[in-house]
Amino acid sequence: MDKVKLGLLTTLLLGIFILIGAILAFLVKKKEKVVDFSLGLALGVITMLIVTDLSPEIIENLGGKVSGSVSAKTTCLIKNISLYL
Repeated sequence: MDKVKLGLLTTLLLGIFILIGAILAFLVKKKEKVVDFSLGLALGVITMLIVTDLSPEIIENLGGKVSGSVSAKTTCLIKNISLYL
């Protein structure tokens, strides 16, 4: 699948999930619990993104200051810790 089709598919799926979330927000009577759940879920997703995707890149970009073996070990440690979160 080329990048254009993949981008369009991803955008379509995102739009569908946003629509589903908006519908659920209007249908649920206990809006306070929905807000709490949504914020918790968003925090969890962003934390996992930071741990699994951004931290290894930061360590890689510090390659001049951190030796390769330490960088690889730290990346493995971060990914293993993220599995337990």
